[in-house]
Formats: sequence, structure tokens, C-alpha cells
Amino acid sequence: MRVSVSCLTDSSRRPLQSSHMLNEPDTVRGLLLLLAALLLAGVAWLWRSRQLLARLRDSEARYRVFYELAPVAIIVHDRGHRIVDWNRAAERLFGWSRAQALGQDFFTLVGPGGAVVELRDAVDETLRTTVRSTTLNWSLRADGTRLLCDWSNSVIKDAHSDVAAVVSMAIDVTAAREFERRLRASERRFRSFAESAYDGIWTAALDGRITYASPSLERLTGWAPEELLDQQIQDAVDPTVAKDVSAALEMLRTEGTPPRRHWQFEQPTRDGRRLWVQVTVDLLRAENGAPVEILGITRDISDHKEMELRLTELAHTDSLTGLPNRRLFFDRLEERLRLARRQEQPLALLFLDLDGFKVINDSHGHLVGDEVLRAVADRLATVVRESDSLARVAGDEFTVLLGPSSEPLMPEQVAARLIASLATPIEVQGEPCQIGVSIGIALYPDDAIEADALLRCADQAMYLAKRDGRNRYMTLAEPPALPASGTDSR
Repeated sequence: MRVSVSCLTDSSRRPLQSSHMLNEPDTVRGLLLLLAALLLAGVAWLWRSRQLLARLRDSEARYRVFYELAPVAIIVHDRGHRIVDWNRAAERLFGWSRAQALGQDFFTLVGPGGAVVELRDAVDETLRTTVRSTTLNWSLRADGTRLLCDWSNSVIKDAHSDVAAVVSMAIDVTAAREFERRLRASERRFRSFAESAYDGIWTAALDGRITYASPSLERLTGWAPEELLDQQIQDAVDPTVAKDVSAALEMLRTEGTPPRRHWQFEQPTRDGRRLWVQVTVDLLRAENGAPVEILGITRDISDHKEMELRLTELAHTDSLTGLPNRRLFFDRLEERLRLARRQEQPLALLFLDLDGFKVINDSHGHLVGDEVLRAVADRLATVVRESDSLARVAGDEFTVLLGPSSEPLMPEQVAARLIASLATPIEVQGEPCQIGVSIGIALYPDDAIEADALLRCADQAMYLAKRDGRNRYMTLAEPPALPASGTDSR
């Protein structure tokens, strides 16, 4: 069903009366009613703000526990590089307390005297491209000692997909660098250390033929050192990396350009597993400086990668229901709108608001309310297809994205199935809880062509569904004006 809403009223079509024709008692009464309406709207806004703040505090507490217990130094700094967060591992690594670090310039604190040129370049590149960067850079601790850090930089985006801050994670690799220096000192000492090293170590001729493989490579990959000898590097790594390795070797042979120093990729093992490795590559040179061999050190960073993925998941997942959160919803909406424009295909946005949830939450408490929300998310998930996108964007508000697709989207049929999925009461702690849902539908490009406008149209259509009796869906013929403040009882 499609409803057309007009913002014009009969009063707006009549000419304005002059001030001397107004009835003074009616004017006073009207002002009092207006003040009362504004007061009610303010009270409703304050109550809802407090409820959202309580949920935000709960989510922040869970994130803070994980953040503080992380074994990797994690530093969050804004676009001006002022530090806004500094975890316990950062305190241990650099020697500055969180209170001392907050508000300080990131580069000044971790590298006084401009000793972090490579790190600054990597952060600038990440801010420019929003692509994660890695680099090695010497830093200084609070006590003046130097340490070499392996830095990984990623961006944090706000709800509008704008870069809000940078997350820089640091691992102390000073010992590993010292180990590399000793390896280059002499072949004898190199062999001695390599045979007992925990990290995998190998050398290769300039054409890529492996000339040495340490015993630890067997522990990492499952292949014995003798099986790797005389193989080409590109044949021993993952096929997705082999092409880049071949190109780097060709540049080394023809132009004398050293290969890229730091590589990260997934490495298949003999038993079919895959592990993330970081390989640091250097050149072994003759006394005259000419390169004679390639040195690689094949470190297992699977745990580090898993932590990165977990942090990303926490930033984009609703902790209560496991659904995509508001941030990820907006990312997907923007992505699908770009695809819809390119393919010239329609897209539908469904905005869902639960009916009766406030009564359950108030009468049975937040724990029961949380159980109901989890059950609602599970039921809604049974309706949407894998190609659709279901998200929880606020307390009892959900969204569903359909398309873009060359096939008919049929959002009304999807909305009807979503409503039907909640027809049966949800039982929590032996108590049946009846929940309904009001759904607003907005279509691209019919109702709007931009993300914010499309969401606003779907929200307005949902208000109409609430007004017309709830537990139903509504579409818009054209975007209407927002309902007056204080009229949403949900």
C-alpha cells in the first residue's frame, strides 16, 4: 500500500489575518498548548536519551575489557594525532601511563626528535586511502631506551563513513632486529643461531632458489628443510602471493632494486591448514656491498591477525544480537546504493520498530528485554535471504536491505513475512511475551537516491504504520514531512 502525504493544510491555503483581528484569549491558549507540547517532547527525548546512554555504557564496558586485556599495544589518536586512548599494553611497552599519554601528540610521544618518519608516512597514507598500513620504526620509551616496533595502522569511521580516528598497534620487535644483525655478522654465527631459532629462517639465491631452510620451518609449515631446498620461493608460498614474489625477484635481477622488506600473507601448510605469516626480507651483501643472497625470516602472526579481525568484528557487530550494527548498516547501505546506481537497479530499505517492547522492558526488566531482542533477531533472520542484509540500528529498531536486483524485490511480501515471524509469543523465563512490529518501506530511486534521505523516508513510513494501528507495513508515494515531536509512543 502506498500513501501520499501532503504538508499543506487548510490553514496554509487561507490568507493570513492581520494582528488586530486575532482573539487574544485564543492566542494565549494556543501559546500555552504549544509550550505544553514542547515540554512533553523534551521529557520524551530526555527519557529516550537516558535509555540509549545506558545501553551505550554497557557496550562500552564490554569493549573496554577486551581492549585493556589485549597483549598488543593499542593507541587511538584523532585526525590531529592527539592521543584519545592508550591501553595497558601501551603503558608497559612505552613506559608512559594512560593519564600521561592522553592528549599528547602521538608522534612526539612515541618518537621524540622526529625519529618516526616512516611511521608518520604510513599513518598519512592510511588516512589518505583508509587502507591498513604496516611499518617498522624505532621508538623511544619514557626512560629513553630505544625499541623497534612493528606498527599496524587502521582507521575508525563514524556513522557517516568519515574517518574519525586512527588505531595504531605496536609490537616490540627489537630482539628480532638484533637477531638479524647478528645473523649477518658471519656465516658461522648465522648457522648457529638459525638452527636454534623459533622463527622460520631461509636464504635464497638472487633468482629465488632456496639455499637454506631452518628446522623451525618444519614446525611452522610441515615441510622438512631438505624438501624446501632448491625449490623456488614463489613455488613455496601461497599462489596469491607468488606473482608478486616473481615480480620482486625480476626487479632485483634486472634493476638491482631490493625486494619489498615486509610481507604478510596466508601460508598453506602440509596438513591443509592455513596460517598468517609475516616475512621480513633482507639482502646479504658481499664486502663490496653487492647483494649475494636473500635472507627471509617465514614469523607466525595468526594470533595477531585473529585479534585484528576480532577488533574489526567488535566495531561492526551488535554485541547483544550478533547482527551488524548501525555503523556496518550505513557502510552496506552506501555500498549497495553505489551498486544500484551503477547497475541502474532498484533497492528497498525496510525500517522496523517493535510494538510493545517498552511495556515488556519496563515490566520485566532489561534482562528479559535483552532476551526478547535476541529472540526477535533470530526470528527475523529466518525470513531474510543470504543476499539481504539485516541489522540492529538502535534499541528496538532493525533494518533490512533488499537488492539491488534485476528481479522484482517484493518488499511488501518480505515485510508481511517479517510481521508473521513475530505472531507467536516469545517465551522468556516461562513468561510469554507478545511482540509486534511496524515496518516502513522506502524504495530507491522512487523515494530517495541518497542514504540519509532513504532512511528518513523509511522511518517516516514506519511512523505512518504506527499511526494506522501498528503491526503492519507502510510505503510512501513521496517523502512526507516528519511527524510532530512527541507523537511517537512506539
